[in-house]
Amino acid sequence: MHYAGRPVMVVENNYAQQLFNGDVGIIWPDENQQLKAWFASDIGLRSISLTRLPAVETVFAMTVHKSQGSEFEQVVMLLPETGSAQIASLCSRELLYTGITRAKKGCTLIGTAERFKGMVGRRQLRFSGLAEVLEHHAQQSATRPD
Repeated sequence: MHYAGRPVMVVENNYAQQLFNGDVGIIWPDENQQLKAWFASDIGLRSISLTRLPAVETVFAMTVHKSQGSEFEQVVMLLPETGSAQIASLCSRELLYTGITRAKKGCTLIGTAERFKGMVGRRQLRFSGLAEVLEHHAQQSATRPD
């Protein structure tokens, strides 16, 4: 349900409306008191009719994962406590880097110096198997006659 003041985030690309996954706007009435979705653009604010709005979610805050691809003037990033091994494994320098680099002008980190140092010191290792597949193909290509 749309209401005045509802902050929304686009969750599916809509090329016709030039709205993309991660774009953030607000539902607000226009000069005729019709609710519209308002988004910042290079030329200022632009409104989109609610009937033409792609799928959106209410967004008072978002995860670093959902923020990827978006940029904001200011970012506030809460550094979580790493109580469980699962949470600790996610709290890495890569997550910190991704969150900080969403900000154009400034980023405020909320957490202890210990949490920050822990995240900077923890690397997230990925095991996709891609390196092994590429090496295998390179070896096969090297042994094939031309």
